[in-house]
Amino acid sequence: VLVGLTRISDVVGYKKEDGKKIDTAGELYYRGVKVSDLINGHDPINRFLFEEACFLILFGYLPNKDELEAFKKELANRYELPINYLNVRLLSYPMQNMMNKLQQEVLVLYTYDHNPDDVTPEGTLDKGLDLIAKIPQIVCYAYRSKVHYFDNESLFIHPIRSDYSIAENILQMLRIDQQFTPTEANVLDMCLVL
Repeated sequence: VLVGLTRISDVVGYKKEDGKKIDTAGELYYRGVKVSDLINGHDPINRFLFEEACFLILFGYLPNKDELEAFKKELANRYELPINYLNVRLLSYPMQNMMNKLQQEVLVLYTYDHNPDDVTPEGTLDKGLDLIAKIPQIVCYAYRSKVHYFDNESLFIHPIRSDYSIAENILQMLRIDQQFTPTEANVLDMCLVL
C-alpha cells in the first residue's frame, strides 16, 4: 500500500521489479526531498532542522540561508501567546488527555485570530505560521499544568525564548532547570521533522 501520497509528502514502502511488488525499508519525502537526505545533510550546529522542514513543506523548496533566517525570525515573532491565554486557558483547565487538550486549544486560537475566516492563500499561510509557532508552547504549558494538578508535581512556567529553535524551546520549557545538551536538542529537532 502506498501511504500518504500527496504533492506535499509521500511515503514509499515498496518498489517494483519485473512487475512484482517488493517491500523496502521505506522512504519519507517532503516536496520530493528525501527526509533522510535532509537529516543527513544537516549541520548539527545549526539546530533549526524542523524550521527548515516547515519552510520546505509550506513553500515547496529548501530555503537558502537568508530565507531560513527570515523564516526563523517570523516564527519567533509569533511565539507569544495572546494576553491571559496562559492563565485563563492552560492553567485553569488542565486535562489528562493531552491530544484532547491540544485539539481544544487549537480551536480556542480561532477566537484570538484577527480574521479567522480568511481562507485566502495568504490568510491560510498566516494561520499556519501561527500554529507552528504557538503549538509547542501550548503543549509544554498544558503538560506542566497537567502534571501539576494530576500528579502533584511542581508547577513551573518558563517563557519561550525568541533566540531558541522550537526544539530548544520545548526542552527548556519542560525542564525545571531549563538545561539541555546540544545532542538532546538535535535529536528532538530530528524527531519533530519525522
